[in-house]
Amino acid sequence: MNAREMIEYILQQRRDLTESKLLELVAEKKEEVGAGYLTDQGALFLVAADLGIDVERENIELSLKDLYAGIREITLVSRILKIYPIKRIERSDGSVSMLRTLVIYDNDATARLTLWDAMATLPDTLGLKHGDAIRINRAYTRSTPDGKVSLSTSSKSKIELIEDDVQYIRSIEKLAIDIKEISERDNLVINAEILSPPRISSFINNKGEKSRVLHMKINSSNEMRVIIWNVDENSLPKIIKRGDKAFLIGFRAKRNQFGDIELHGDEGSKIMMEKDREEPDIIQIRIISLEERGDEILALVMDKDNPYLLLSSLSIDGLEIDRYVECVPSRIYGNTIILDRDSYVRVLDEADIPSPSTLEVKINEIKPDEDTLYFLEAITLLPVKIQEVIIKNESVNYAETLLGDDSGEIRLVAWRETAKMIENLSTGRRIKVYGASASVSRDGKPELRLKPYSKIMVVS
Repeated sequence: MNAREMIEYILQQRRDLTESKLLELVAEKKEEVGAGYLTDQGALFLVAADLGIDVERENIELSLKDLYAGIREITLVSRILKIYPIKRIERSDGSVSMLRTLVIYDNDATARLTLWDAMATLPDTLGLKHGDAIRINRAYTRSTPDGKVSLSTSSKSKIELIEDDVQYIRSIEKLAIDIKEISERDNLVINAEILSPPRISSFINNKGEKSRVLHMKINSSNEMRVIIWNVDENSLPKIIKRGDKAFLIGFRAKRNQFGDIELHGDEGSKIMMEKDREEPDIIQIRIISLEERGDEILALVMDKDNPYLLLSSLSIDGLEIDRYVECVPSRIYGNTIILDRDSYVRVLDEADIPSPSTLEVKINEIKPDEDTLYFLEAITLLPVKIQEVIIKNESVNYAETLLGDDSGEIRLVAWRETAKMIENLSTGRRIKVYGASASVSRDGKPELRLKPYSKIMVVS
C-alpha cells in the first residue's frame, strides 16, 4: 500500500480517528524518531503498529455481506448478537479442544464466528456482552456444510472490545422489531412484553442427554409462544414478571403445526430486560403442600399476600407442611420461586404469615389465567367422573366434578396423577382447593385445573 492507501486503511480500522488527527500522529512520530529517518509512509507503519493495526496487504477489511470462503486473513468490526457456551471436543488422538461460537452482525448481515482453544475463553476474559462492538483481526473464512460462510480464528487472530461507541453499526436495541413485523427467519431481535413468565422443565435432547427448556408467552394483543431449548439458566435475568418489557435476542421465527408463528431460541439466545431489576431480596414463606420429585422439591407456598410455586433443587432439612422458610431465591419468575445452590435457605418455626384461608376467593372471581394460583372453599355438586383418555398414544387418567358456592359454579378437572386427589370425593362435600389454575373449558367457561402441587382438603 502507498501512503494514501495506508491512511484510508487505518481510518477504516479506527473510525474514531480523523485524518487530521492521524496526520498529527505521523508528524509526532517523525519528530520523535528524528529528522532524516522516516518518510510519511515509514511513519505510518510505526503509527499503525502503535494502534495495533496490521497493514500487511493480505489483511483486508470487509463487511459481513462481502464474505466468501477462502479468505486467509481478514479484519472486520462488528457487534455481538449471540454468545454460546464453551464446548469441549475430544479429537481422534485423545486430545481435547475447546470450541465456542459467537454470532456477530453489522448493518448488512450476520455471521458465525468460531473461537478455538485459548480464544474460546476470550469472551469471559474481556467480559463481552450481547451488543458489544468488537474488532476481529486475522480471522479466516471457510464454507460450512450448509453452503454458508463462517469465520474462524487461529493462534494469530486477535479480538478486541471497542470501548468507544461504534455508531455506524446499530445497537441491539435499534435492531429490535415489533411482534407484528415478525416473519419466518433467523437471528431476530424482538421488542416484547412478558405475558406469561418463564416455566422451565427438563427434557431428553437428541443426544439422549437431560437438558432444560424454557416456555413463556409474550404480548397480550398478539399472543406468541417463546421456547428456548437447552436454556442456560445462569444467563437468564433473576426476576421476570408479567408486564415486564424485554428484548429477545437471537431467536428464530417459525410456524408450528397449526400455522402460528413461534419464537425458538437456544443456549446462545438472550432475554435482556429493558430496565434492570434489583437482585431477589430475602422473603419468608409458609409451606402449604409439599412433594419430592426425584432430586427436586415441588411445593405450594405463600408469603403475607400471595401464593407461589416453589421449585428447589436443594435438600432442605426440616421442611414440612405448615413450616416456614426464610430464603433469598436464585430467581423469581412470575409466581414461581426457584431455589438452587446459589440460594440462602433457613427453616423457621414461626413467621408473620397468615393462614392460607386469607387467599380464598369466590367462584365468580375466577378468571382463565394459567399463571394465577386460586384458593377457594366450595361444595361438590356432582359425583366425580373418572375415565381413561388417549393422548398422543398414551392412556392417561382424567377426572372431573362440579363445584359451587354462593356466587356460582365451576368445573374442577384433574389429569394424570392429580386425578387421585379427587377420585374419592362424594357429592355434597365441602372442600378447600388450594393452588389450582384456571383455563377455558370446552363450553367456553372458566374451569379449575389441579396441578401436582395443588392441595385438596375435605372440610365436612
